[in-house]
Amino acid sequence: MAEIEVHDEVESWLDSLSRGDWERVVVIVDRLGALASSARMPFSRSLGDGLFELRFTLGRTARRITYVMEEEMGNYSRWEDMRERRGAVSDERRDEVEQDLALGQLVYDLRTAAGLSQRELAVRMKTTQSVISRLEEGGGARNRIDTLARLATALGRHLVLSFPQEPAARTPDSVQVA
Repeated sequence: MAEIEVHDEVESWLDSLSRGDWERVVVIVDRLGALASSARMPFSRSLGDGLFELRFTLGRTARRITYVMEEEMGNYSRWEDMRERRGAVSDERRDEVEQDLALGQLVYDLRTAAGLSQRELAVRMKTTQSVISRLEEGGGARNRIDTLARLATALGRHLVLSFPQEPAARTPDSVQVA
């Protein structure tokens, strides 16, 4: 995992988060540390000249944090110290956030493979571009089967829900949630 340091203003913002938002951010930042330079859209976007943007949603609000990948770290607060101070995230909560992010990645991959912009997909779904953005950033469709059904229809796909006795092997274009 990449070592992460946090600037003072980001640390202050993190300290102001509710417990639920804090736990979501922990999973997201840990994921960035694990992916490091292999992080890609919609989770991370290159802004050029070695500057990147971490992209996620808290509640209904899109959040953006700029970051750099450097060999030498500055003299800022260590992410690990902040995590220890605020406490651990349960495995259940971590799985929940990871599933949201996996669904967001799947939505992004399917949309871009279909050659659609967020706005074009939104029109097909009879919703707004911001809803598509939230979906792709892993923050929009929890327990909303109707949203996922509209998404599948708009992409010319099928939504399949299943409750098998034993989980099947991972299938392409899917996210397993239980």
